[in-house]
Amino acid sequence: LVQELPAIEGLARVDVVCLDKTGTLTEGGMDVTEVRPLNGSDEAYVEEVLRTFGASDPRPNASLQAIIDAYPRREEAAWTVTDAMPFSSARKYSGAAFAEADGTASAWLLGA
Repeated sequence: LVQELPAIEGLARVDVVCLDKTGTLTEGGMDVTEVRPLNGSDEAYVEEVLRTFGASDPRPNASLQAIIDAYPRREEAAWTVTDAMPFSSARKYSGAAFAEADGTASAWLLGA
């Protein structure tokens, strides 16, 4: 979608175009297709973080909704949300604090 006409003139000098194809333009949504834990992180732990993060925002944006769809909250959740910071386009991230079943506290950010 062209928002300013000078952008069309600039395209005349473009040799390579790189696209991030997420489906947001063609399908109006996002999907989580794979999660790759880093540095040997426990995959089950990462999935529990994502499940709990999904419960942290009553009005999720498209990114968080994709996580909720891929990792729905279990009825017997092991972790609880103790604090949440909704996504802000100015900050470009959201955040949440969790308490694990053993009382361990952690804080997480999700964003660009």
